Amino acid sequence: MQKSSESESATKQASRDCATPLCHRSIGTQLLFAVNTVCVVLAGVLLTVDYRHEVSRRVEQKRVALTEEAVALHAAVRGIQHHGLDAIQQYVDGVCERMETAHSPGHHIVVRFGDYVLQATSHHRSSDALFESMQSAAAAPDGRSSFGNREVLAAVISDRNLEIFVSEFVDAVRDQARRDALLRLGGMVVLGTVAALIVNLVLMRLVVRPVRRLAAIVDRVGEGELNTQAGEFRNRELSALSTAINRMQGSLAQNERRRRLSLEKARAIQRQLLPDRQTLPGCDVAAVYQPAEDVAGDFYDFHVLEDGSWLICVADVTGHGIPAAMSAALLKAFLLDATERFRDPVQIVDRVNLRFEATTLPGDFATLLLLLYSPESGLATIVNAGHEPALLQRPDGRIEEIGSTGLPVGVLADSEWSAQTLTMSPGDRLLISTDGVTETADGDRSLFGRSRLYDTLAATQQKEPQAVLTSVQQQLDGFRGTGPQLDDITMVLLQFQAVITDRQPC
Repeated sequence: MQKSSESESATKQASRDCATPLCHRSIGTQLLFAVNTVCVVLAGVLLTVDYRHEVSRRVEQKRVALTEEAVALHAAVRGIQHHGLDAIQQYVDGVCERMETAHSPGHHIVVRFGDYVLQATSHHRSSDALFESMQSAAAAPDGRSSFGNREVLAAVISDRNLEIFVSEFVDAVRDQARRDALLRLGGMVVLGTVAALIVNLVLMRLVVRPVRRLAAIVDRVGEGELNTQAGEFRNRELSALSTAINRMQGSLAQNERRRRLSLEKARAIQRQLLPDRQTLPGCDVAAVYQPAEDVAGDFYDFHVLEDGSWLICVADVTGHGIPAAMSAALLKAFLLDATERFRDPVQIVDRVNLRFEATTLPGDFATLLLLLYSPESGLATIVNAGHEPALLQRPDGRIEEIGSTGLPVGVLADSEWSAQTLTMSPGDRLLISTDGVTETADGDRSLFGRSRLYDTLAATQQKEPQAVLTSVQQQLDGFRGTGPQLDDITMVLLQFQAVITDRQPC
């Protein structure tokens, strides 16, 4: 009996999807991201601190340079003062123009000679407000003063009636420091890029490739290649991980061997539960038993009774695999017990139901079809406990369905069943199968269904029973294609012969 596997398939698919790069970045990417993030943050902090320190240093250097320039101008002006104010003005303009063009874009010079104030005019920056700011800056401890929305740095040299003021805008100093910082940043970016490439290569060689090797080995072990061994690595951590994987592989291989031995024994025990002969008085018998896994939840059995009649049972426990096989073994034991106590199929099913419902887990149940046939009278009594309908094929090709006559066993302790009594004629065929036949699915999840089963029975009506089941099995395999068998398949085909009057097997 097939359980729904959609939720399990969805869970497996989600696990496979989350193992792809769409779910997680590679370890190399994460390491590079972490290393580069730290480097960028540190570089940003260092550049900020360096920029501020560089601006302060350059401002102080500029102040010293302005003082030295003022000293040199003072001496020069003293030397030319006898040529008059015009000569001083021409000299100051020439010096200021050369300085601004070459080194100091915000450069300005003011000469106060007695009551006269001469400002450099070559850059058209002279004004009383600027001179006042220069005087304030020269008097300030840090040599700075405001001029509108700008800041002026100034130095002064005075001697008797001659004062020389030299100034520069602080933002000009900052601009130069910023340009130098950007040049350093560009160099750091180039070096950082080279370093990142080197780190990436090192990570690929020392971490990423070995981890991928280990992941591939784990995948192979997970796919059942339990002889796969991880090799040695050049670092202690990955070598320890490789050793752990090898230990895990060895343990898994040992457990798998034990599991296979246990399954082989369980399969042998379950095969032992099946009939050891394929002959019954008054009919030809053919059977197919095809578990979806190593062991199955299906079983069939038949017994010849003392009066010459015989009893046949086909059952399907919910699920498949080991749990279903254990329930099937219980079901067979309960059936043997019931057949020793009762002759009536309804009483047998009732007894099996009471024992099965009391023993199995809640939610476990089994479908069961029980057939009692008397070769002397040709009468067949059938109890169908929620099982797949049996198909009765008459010699003229007609197919009749023998449907359910009650609930599956194990559902309710007080369930009741009825029986159907049919007269079997020579040449009649009865196919009893589990739902693994009609519910075989193809790649599009379409089911094989009863109509295809009818067609196969009609096409093989002239064949022997075992050849009929072989044809059905081939049809199922072709319909399933490369897909897995999801449920156990059991088929029993009975071809009735002439009524026996002397109770001798045919």
